[in-house]
Amino acid sequence: MNRKEVIIVAFVLLLAFVGGAFADTIPSTQTRTTTQTTGVDVEVLRLVPGIAYGAPSSVISGVIIIGASTFHQNLTSSFTFAPNRVFNQVNSVLFTLVFSGGNVNPGDQLSVRLNQGTTTMVNPIDTSIPQTIVGQLPSSSLHVSSNTIDIGVVSGALTAGSSYQLFEVRLTVEYTFLS
Repeated sequence: MNRKEVIIVAFVLLLAFVGGAFADTIPSTQTRTTTQTTGVDVEVLRLVPGIAYGAPSSVISGVIIIGASTFHQNLTSSFTFAPNRVFNQVNSVLFTLVFSGGNVNPGDQLSVRLNQGTTTMVNPIDTSIPQTIVGQLPSSSLHVSSNTIDIGVVSGALTAGSSYQLFEVRLTVEYTFLS
């Protein structure tokens, strides 16, 4: 072999070794992640069973919330939202309230908010018996980990106060995760 052939063979061998080293460090399979959707119920307050209504029992055992021009008594509670998968984003947050009216006025509204965010107002329909109402909260208001919820009454009357008894507060959270 002459000098020119030796240089060409050495160059080809060098490329083969360098190419082989790079080929070993580049993964040959690609991992794919897919986005999936699931939901979870977060129980904030549950006094059910425990609703006693009507004769002979005149006591209804619930958390009392009051709205009046001079006095307010809200339910404020903390809870956690801890998804157990590779969390991506919250799609929707629904709340369910089980309650009964005490001293109620036409035009009353219940206010619900998460983490001092946007307030959602719902209108109770028939407050003479325990009932359920569902509403939606902004999904951006829910945090992974610690959260607070605040539920209050906005009285429909200017001079008279309103009161309600809460028995159950539940959040239904739909979120996406990577798998």
